[in-house]
Amino acid sequence: MAIPIIPIIMAVTALASGVSKAVSSVKDAKAEAKLQKAQAEQQIQEKARQAAKLMSQQKSSFLKGGVYFEGSPEDVINETYDFANEDIRRLTDNANTSIKNTMRKGRTAFATSLMDAVVGGLSGFTGGSMSKGGGIIDKIRDVFSRKQSLTGGFGSVDGTNYKIS
Repeated sequence: MAIPIIPIIMAVTALASGVSKAVSSVKDAKAEAKLQKAQAEQQIQEKARQAAKLMSQQKSSFLKGGVYFEGSPEDVINETYDFANEDIRRLTDNANTSIKNTMRKGRTAFATSLMDAVVGGLSGFTGGSMSKGGGIIDKIRDVFSRKQSLTGGFGSVDGTNYKIS
């Protein structure tokens, strides 16, 4: 029995397409994560710059007003510093979470595409479904289990009565 080449070509094509899609999804996720990281770094730098500018303005205002940096003025500047650090920590945490989620989505898309490709490739061998039927895998299995020599394509021979069923 000859093995038809068209289903094999279709299966290989489906598998190659799925693998290509899977690899592309991971590349896209990495690019998105890189973009998110760059944006987060830019936001963090901007927040640090704003905080430094605000603390500098506060110091200037206190000095112009003749207030020394002890007690309340020092507390105000320290509080500004603490708030800025807390904002930067939140921005960092949010960026890390977003990047992790993006990479997780990319890995999930990779696995899904790969599984779809495998199932799509195998469906050509199993006659369009994964159940037993007349697919190529079943025919190959029959050839190797020597069922084909008994059936001859006209039914099967009953081993006890030698009747065609």
